[in-house]
Amino acid sequence: MGVSTAANREYLIRRFLRPAWGQVMLSAMTTEAITRWENGLPAREGISRRTAADARSLLGTILGDAAAHKPPLIPYNPALRPRNRGRKTGRRLARSPQRAWATPLQALLMAERAALLTGRDDDFTLILTLAYTGLRWGEVIGHGGPPRIVTVDATTWPGVPLASWPAVAQSGEGRSTPERYVPPRGRGIRIIPDGVPLASWLPLVPGLTAHGLRHGHRTWMAEDGIPDILAEQRLGHEVPGMRGLYTHVSERMRDTLIQALQARWDDSLRARAAICGHSPIPLLDEMLAPYCRDQADTGTANGAVRHLTTRITPGRQGEVDLPNSSQTA
Repeated sequence: MGVSTAANREYLIRRFLRPAWGQVMLSAMTTEAITRWENGLPAREGISRRTAADARSLLGTILGDAAAHKPPLIPYNPALRPRNRGRKTGRRLARSPQRAWATPLQALLMAERAALLTGRDDDFTLILTLAYTGLRWGEVIGHGGPPRIVTVDATTWPGVPLASWPAVAQSGEGRSTPERYVPPRGRGIRIIPDGVPLASWLPLVPGLTAHGLRHGHRTWMAEDGIPDILAEQRLGHEVPGMRGLYTHVSERMRDTLIQALQARWDDSLRARAAICGHSPIPLLDEMLAPYCRDQADTGTANGAVRHLTTRITPGRQGEVDLPNSSQTA
């Protein structure tokens, strides 16, 4: 059993199985009760239906061992799902929504934002490593947290992150009008002078996660025509059947992949330079230097900012404006 599989099973047992079934007699467990438990997990625990199904599958594995014991501890496995009942007019796959993935430019912008938030160049390289290698997030670092709105000083693009602002109650939540935005105060928090243009970063790709960068890497390889044997090996997968047995990764395949990824990297830097020729991140600013264009391209930069930020007008009652061609950020 792999390390990740063992860790996942321990999590499912600790989080779901033991609290629900740890004190229940084996003979008292029924298929109906297990089905009700599985169906109620997503709403009760805030998890996906896939995770709930994984929890039931693990319970089925445990109860299957009990049913196969000599002598049997239970007459049958109550966690097994009934199969092939009723007439089928077509097979319907219960799939979760497609995972969001990022283009090379979106991955570059995501890495830039991460470095701006932490002030560390290694976070810039961390995000790009995920995007260009297909590594799993757990293989790189263990971290997580809920998404949050980031307020930035939009004097320079893409904006310098400011201290987190308190949540704003909108009208209808016990107030007739929205609460006014008030900049945070406190030791170590920079005072925001009046007239400083403020904006908030919009998601580069709604729903994008670190694992979505792995999906994006696989999509890039498919677009570039990289053979499946190399693409799957790069992601740590095995190609099943005779294709995996008779096909081998060659140096020519690797050279093709390197050239394709290098071309994507160059294109992303060129597209980033077209938005703005400089970056507050020294490492990225140095790499943008060969791609810097004349300031006549500011019209292109303004058009891109419109899709990446929203503007908060100081002094107005929580109103948010999208920047237009006369507003630069």
